[in-house]
Amino acid sequence: GDPLLKLRTIHIRSCQYCSVLPSLGQLPLLKHLCIENLSSLASIDDHFCGFGPTKGFPSLELLIFQNMPNLMEWKGLDGHNMPLLRELTFINCPRLTSLPSLHNLSFLHNLNISHCPKLQALPEQGLPVSLQILIILESAIIKERCRVEEGEDWYKIKRIPKIEIDYVQIPMVA
Repeated sequence: GDPLLKLRTIHIRSCQYCSVLPSLGQLPLLKHLCIENLSSLASIDDHFCGFGPTKGFPSLELLIFQNMPNLMEWKGLDGHNMPLLRELTFINCPRLTSLPSLHNLSFLHNLNISHCPKLQALPEQGLPVSLQILIILESAIIKERCRVEEGEDWYKIKRIPKIEIDYVQIPMVA
């Protein structure tokens, strides 16, 4: 068969002219995907998850977006596209303003948001009940919105067991 179908890890790095992510969603065994330093990529849409009956990432557990200077949005993610995703990380995405809907990612355990200063809010529908760890770093708007008891997004995160914002663990409020 096609050896590509056996891929378990993909690291896409420094493709400076890549403005559209390839449809990686048809790879049935892909577990780890890291997309890093794609300076021309401004938007991710449902093309990323692929099309047809095998649409989505059936085995993906770890997804990292790192050093994406012009990424502004990721839309068209449906929880069924990544049924086993455990860890989702955004590092240094200075123009990212919104996250896709994450509440249907029923396996999501860790969400890391680091150096995303323009991110306006956590997703409207909230975060999945499976989420155990939320780490927010150097992302001022989100930090403000997640202030204990007062921030507009506090209600979305208050039941998460471990919350760390700018290296400070947020105590659980009984």
